[in-house]
Amino acid sequence: MVFRIGCMNLTKLAGLAIALGVSSGQPAIAHNIQTSGEVAATFHIEPDHNPRAGEESLTWFVLTQTGGKQIPAGECDCQLKVYEEPYKKGDFSVLDPPLKPISAEKYQEIPGAKIIFPRGGRYILEISGKAKDGLSFKPFQFRYPVTVRAGQAAATPSPTAEKTDASTAAATEPEEDPILFWAAILFGFGIAAALMLKPKQ
Repeated sequence: MVFRIGCMNLTKLAGLAIALGVSSGQPAIAHNIQTSGEVAATFHIEPDHNPRAGEESLTWFVLTQTGGKQIPAGECDCQLKVYEEPYKKGDFSVLDPPLKPISAEKYQEIPGAKIIFPRGGRYILEISGKAKDGLSFKPFQFRYPVTVRAGQAAATPSPTAEKTDASTAAATEPEEDPILFWAAILFGFGIAAALMLKPKQ
């Protein structure tokens, strides 16, 4: 009985390896693999599953059917959503990056997206899809946890610093009042006219 169970497990593992194409020499540990019904998905995010906040990370998925047939991006109505953890059903996604056909490693025409995570922390990437012809394969959904490292945040001046700068500028630059300026000029003209019109003795 033990031998029989062991053979069944080996058969399943071998079938999964063939379906996902890992027997071609590509190291399986480099990617995250999930299966759902008749669809399997291989997930990868660059660089080396260690994305950084504020930096563009190329994310791609290899979708295959039972038997090893690859599902091209053009035949799948796929969507990608990014959620922050902790995640619960009904939460709004923080990003909805569009999936486009790309080429990565030995794969061609696979769905991929460029993601810029807003900050470091834990995220959930959710890819869902259905066959465009409605027949080729059943709808699927996969979720992958991703840990994003803190990136180089752009330095922004603090409100206190801005206030200090404004106060310094106000102290060093004297204010000019146009009314006082013209009043002084008119006063000067008045004195000059009075001196000119003063009768000589």
